[in-house]
Amino acid sequence: MKHIFFLLLVLFFIESSAQKIEGKSKSTTFNLSNSSSSNTRLVPPVLSLVPNTLTFTDDDGNKSIDAGEKAIIKFSLQNTGKGDATNLVAKVSTTSKINGLSFTESTNLGNLAAGKTQWIEIPISASNSLSTGTTSFNIKIDEANGFGADPIVIEINTKEKAFPMVKVADHTVTCENSSTIVKKKPFEMQVLVQNIGQGKAEEVKLGMTIPANVICLSANENVDLGILKSGDKQIITYSLIVNELYNNSTIPVKFSLTESLGKYAENKSVEINLNQAVSPNKIIVQSDKKNDVVTTIQIATLTADVDKNIPETNLHNVNAFALIIGNEDYSSHQQGLNTESNVDFAKNDAKVFGDYCSKTLGVPTEHITYLPDATAGSMNQAIDKLNKLAKAYSGKAELIFYYSGHGLPDETTKDSYLIPVDVNGNDLKNAIKLSDVYQKLTEFPSNKVTVFIDACFSGGGRNKSLLASRAIKINPKKETLNGNIVSFSACSGDQVSLPNKDKQHGMFTYYLLKKLQDTKGEVSYKDLSDYLKAQVSQQSILINNKEQTPSTNSGQSLGSAWETWKIR
Repeated sequence: MKHIFFLLLVLFFIESSAQKIEGKSKSTTFNLSNSSSSNTRLVPPVLSLVPNTLTFTDDDGNKSIDAGEKAIIKFSLQNTGKGDATNLVAKVSTTSKINGLSFTESTNLGNLAAGKTQWIEIPISASNSLSTGTTSFNIKIDEANGFGADPIVIEINTKEKAFPMVKVADHTVTCENSSTIVKKKPFEMQVLVQNIGQGKAEEVKLGMTIPANVICLSANENVDLGILKSGDKQIITYSLIVNELYNNSTIPVKFSLTESLGKYAENKSVEINLNQAVSPNKIIVQSDKKNDVVTTIQIATLTADVDKNIPETNLHNVNAFALIIGNEDYSSHQQGLNTESNVDFAKNDAKVFGDYCSKTLGVPTEHITYLPDATAGSMNQAIDKLNKLAKAYSGKAELIFYYSGHGLPDETTKDSYLIPVDVNGNDLKNAIKLSDVYQKLTEFPSNKVTVFIDACFSGGGRNKSLLASRAIKINPKKETLNGNIVSFSACSGDQVSLPNKDKQHGMFTYYLLKKLQDTKGEVSYKDLSDYLKAQVSQQSILINNKEQTPSTNSGQSLGSAWETWKIR
């Protein structure tokens, strides 16, 4: 009976525990790969920049972010690990805040499987209000499980809005068949337009306005110059002619410049004088092609630095007289000569030296005789006039004689001759003997006589000798001088007087003018002599790879007294 009761009690408890219990438990998520009870282990990715793939590109290719342009930082990201990278995010920040610079600070990149690469681009844009500076972009690639790539840092310059400034930087007037501008003979005007601003100029247009009865033969009064980058320049050549109906002595020419922004171009007006002396040499300048931003722009010019900014001293030496001769065009005056026998830039030498005489040295304009392409007759007359002036001024006169052109030696006597444009080099009987010039200049006492000779007497020439058949150059004899005279010559012995083509002058004359410009004429004869010898001898080798050493000669009775004389 006891056993039966115990069995019934056990059955009761079993039935009670089998009753249904209703209810809903709270859901839980488990990461089985990280569970200690799981056999699966996490395999991490390894993210890094692919070597040599980091690039920066911008609209104009100057490797800087300029106002108003767009740029891209681009690189390739690689996963060299065995696990996949998940939920990649590119986060971009800068070390310093630059006004006007914008970029996306956070970009979702998705996943990157093991062993794969992915190109990533970070676009950047700049508004017109961008300021100039330098900033470092810090690019960080985050990964969901904390296996991001090391930060990438790239430093980039920014530049504020740059504006152009287009202007007529220079102009020249040239003529092939005449040394002066006269009616009914065509001449050319060259105009150099340059963008001297920092920004690019677009839709640049140049217009020229000339008065009635002045005709533009080239029919290019309006020219479309297109785009001029910072520092770029273009030359426009106009062919002009004046008819007999034109009554003024000057020709006003107006140039109007425009560009797409409407306010970064300057107009200019110039005047051409009828009968003004011009150079026959047409100048050609290539446009610069620049890709980089120009921060310092050299303003272009069609003429040498010494031709501009000639010092004006307001001196007026009533006792000073100058005879200036520039013999350049021999081929037009003699049959059988070609243009190679001409003396390049001789007229420009003489013309600009004349400007220094009047503006810097104080020689009255009416006391200056300028002879471009002088014949034997005109040279002799002008030399005789200086001789008479020296006599008339009773020892007070200050004479200046300047010559640029051909010189030749007599093969037998080795005497030196100045060659007028109408004298054949094979027949020197009508040439001007240099010793006779010295004798004429010193026949009567003068306060001082200064001679500048940019010519050689060896039989050579700047381009080609008048005597092309002569193979051997001659060493001319040295002149013996008397009186208060100092003569500066371009070269020594059998050397050739060389040109400086970039400066459009003879080598000797360029450095003569340069010294006068730098010192405003306040230079002693000794200092000038030393300067010319040093500069010309050095630059002639550097530029022409030929030797040219100037020489200085003085009156025997002067001793060293001439060394302290001043040019003005």
